[in-house]
Amino acid sequence: MLVQRLSGFALVCAICCFTAGCGEKQAGPKITKVPVVPVKGEVTVDGNPEAGVVLTCVPQGAGAADKKILNATTDENGKFTFTTYEVGDGLPLGEYAVTFLWPPVSTFTKKRVTREEEVESDRLHGKYASAKDSPLKFTAEAGKPLALDTVDLKTK
Repeated sequence: MLVQRLSGFALVCAICCFTAGCGEKQAGPKITKVPVVPVKGEVTVDGNPEAGVVLTCVPQGAGAADKKILNATTDENGKFTFTTYEVGDGLPLGEYAVTFLWPPVSTFTKKRVTREEEVESDRLHGKYASAKDSPLKFTAEAGKPLALDTVDLKTK
């Protein structure tokens, strides 16, 4: 009798465990999406397109503190596109200044790197690491995709 009750209980537990994964999945936290505009461009270094230049888009002006800082990295042709929610969708509307870092080719490390260490190892020697002195500033406006002019960075 006890064996039958235990086996019945085990069967009920097994069915509950099996069906627990079925049905609707629980959604994570909801993200409130803001409008974005596509932003793309090209970077050259000493006149040549280079891969691996990291662009950091720093919000400026009113409401800048509420916006995220977003990054893009150049491909082998020096091209980049900014992403907020989906690949290449662009940036939230607003004013931006862009900083540039060109880290060494092998940057994979388990050690967390500080901003100072990034600038120290920058092949552009930190010349473009400040938003205040940025050679690229722009405003992303609703309905106006941006194809930015080529930015030629200098190593010397």
